[in-house]
Amino acid sequence: MERRPIKETVVRIIADHLGLPPATLNPQSHICSDLGADSFDHIELMITIEERFGVKIPHDEINTLQRISDIIPFLERVLPQQEDDIQTEYEEQKF
Repeated sequence: MERRPIKETVVRIIADHLGLPPATLNPQSHICSDLGADSFDHIELMITIEERFGVKIPHDEINTLQRISDIIPFLERVLPQQEDDIQTEYEEQKF
């Protein structure tokens, strides 16, 4: 199975969900104000990230994860340290 770094996977998830080219996203892109997501999109993205990475995002942290640069450190903190890459079956899933 192909393996992909956390950042690339997060960018792909967000770009796919919002119908944007991945190259248009940058670490400081605000999911709602810069990328055009609404609050429902934000929640759906957090659920997809939880499912894809096998993590649980505490409710009190969801609102702090507004930018790609917020999501990456969160995932690096909660994922096992030895896991630099994750398996990418995301592309195969149809939502």
